[in-house]
Amino acid sequence: MRTINFKKLLNLYIFLLLFIFICIILFDINLISKNKICIKKLSYNNTYNNTKIIRIINNFYNGFNEYRYTKKYQILSCFVHKNMCTVMSEILCLLEYPKLYNNGIKITSQSYKNRTCKKVNEKNSINFIYESTIKSKTNNSWVYLMIIRNPIDRFISGFIDRCDNDHIDMSLPNYCYGCNRNLSCALNNIYTRMSLLFFNKYYLSKNSDDYHFAPQTWRCNLQNDFHLFTFLNYSQPSTFYYSLLGVLKEKNVEKTLINKISNELQFSRTYHSTINSKKHQKITKQLYNDPDLMALLIGIYYYDFITFNYTIPNFDYQIT
Repeated sequence: MRTINFKKLLNLYIFLLLFIFICIILFDINLISKNKICIKKLSYNNTYNNTKIIRIINNFYNGFNEYRYTKKYQILSCFVHKNMCTVMSEILCLLEYPKLYNNGIKITSQSYKNRTCKKVNEKNSINFIYESTIKSKTNNSWVYLMIIRNPIDRFISGFIDRCDNDHIDMSLPNYCYGCNRNLSCALNNIYTRMSLLFFNKYYLSKNSDDYHFAPQTWRCNLQNDFHLFTFLNYSQPSTFYYSLLGVLKEKNVEKTLINKISNELQFSRTYHSTINSKKHQKITKQLYNDPDLMALLIGIYYYDFITFNYTIPNFDYQIT
């Protein structure tokens, strides 16, 4: 009777694992090469007939799926960082559990870490909606909302929050990809991370910076579910709040709750609101005065501009 040499089997097993790992890496490198993505740095300085070349990040990525909802009123919202996401979470929490706000809590006063309905009305899939019904996705009475935002304003808001925040030690490596307030460093690292994530979605773990800076088209499985959503434009305040309140009225939300939401949205600002800050104006000017930085931003968020009908800044460039 032959005896099994466990040491040889173990060595063979380790060899096979290493072989598979190397094959995966080579496959990913081949994909990246075919899609003309430069991992070290976006080749925005390459020119052809004096025209800058922008190599854009791929569209749609099913990996950033977060939802908030109220079953009582059958409203679901796609959770998109820097798009009034925490306030929207509070609104849906208020609709489902209004008694939690009897002590004077405002929907605009909570932070993400201290949100009122933390892990209560939050899902990573919309399948729960159909578990108890035979209605199809197109016939059910749920409303699907997604708040969208001009990619430039959204990036600047994320940069101030994650990279230039006076309340946080920016020298910590887990903030801003370790860039410590450096705008060029941040944009290059965002481009690199998004490129790697797209081709390694099952092998790379996402971090907080990824969630703050990932394109909006990468959220909530839009490649398959785009047709379900009503999009509310956060970059147009005059119509945004009217549209949001209109949805609540259509869903027969109690008037007292609508009034609370309306008043607090109108007269309050979230603690990290940045749109009118001097930092926002400074970074905006820096981007528009540096075509190379703007080319990086367009390369990352090109499909956000196109998909949600935002105007791309007018620079002399070529999309590849």
